[in-house]
Amino acid sequence: PLSLITKLGYAIPAFSKMSCLLILNVNALIFYETKGASLLLISFFTALARCIELFLKPIIAFSSDNSNFKKGRRKPFMLFGCGFYCVFLVLIFSPPFKHMTPIATSLWFGVFYVLFFIADTICTIPYHALGPELSIDSKEREQLYLYVFAFQYIGVLLTSIGPVLIQKIVNHCDCSYCSDRTDSLDVAQCFLTCNSECGVTSNEKSLLYMCMIIGTLFVLSIIFLTTIVKEDKKSFNSHEKSYIVPTLYRMMMNKPFIKLLLPYVLDVLITQILATMLPFFITYIINPAKYCKDNDINLSFSQCSANSWLGITMFAFFVCSLFT
Repeated sequence: PLSLITKLGYAIPAFSKMSCLLILNVNALIFYETKGASLLLISFFTALARCIELFLKPIIAFSSDNSNFKKGRRKPFMLFGCGFYCVFLVLIFSPPFKHMTPIATSLWFGVFYVLFFIADTICTIPYHALGPELSIDSKEREQLYLYVFAFQYIGVLLTSIGPVLIQKIVNHCDCSYCSDRTDSLDVAQCFLTCNSECGVTSNEKSLLYMCMIIGTLFVLSIIFLTTIVKEDKKSFNSHEKSYIVPTLYRMMMNKPFIKLLLPYVLDVLITQILATMLPFFITYIINPAKYCKDNDINLSFSQCSANSWLGITMFAFFVCSLFT
């Protein structure tokens, strides 16, 4: 039987992992578009990261399966990757200069986005492999993954609404200098510009702080997991040498795996379509910034931010999906 501390230790990293994917798939697009990045280059680097991940995953899986570290087959990879995971996540949302060229902004996103998914693969592939090795009892595994799914949903819900709450805390606009202008039109334009810039800045800060929280929690949760869990020595392939091509061939001959592959692909496809289209729909169709301008609402308010409505929408979506 798995102890409660073991189940919690294995489940807590799932909180941060799903949170990271939500922020990167949904919020990063709007973040870099406001920075002036090229959507073409963003699309290219997103596809490049996924292609590298596609080839890297079986390599990391094979390396982890055949490793003989004293700490185990999984834990060294997890400990090595988690620090880079946190650092690259934070760097994605912290471009060094306020006014970078579109090419430089796109390159900053591309480099650290690709590096993040490399670190993610190094860390999370052994993490996923560790779960089934913790117990041979199917009921214990069911309970273990029940905890994992619970923490995933908690992470997604808090991350979808978290930047909105943080933005309310960090949103301190001082546009009093606009009152010193003599022309009433200049005053109105000054307030409009100031509030708009303040709203963008507070939104960027909220995403950065959220990434720092998630990344730090992920590192601490991996350290905690590797401390409390001891890998079963019987699972090590010390006397059995395997090769990557026959291993992949055996996987493709696994009938339950093949039957589950299509539903999994469709599930991911639907989720990715939603994550890709929703930011554009809210930014350009709903267009809360335009609504606030037309109704003379302060642009620094959270209801004028596309990211705020994006967070509320995702929160509502995942609450509904939790029941369905």
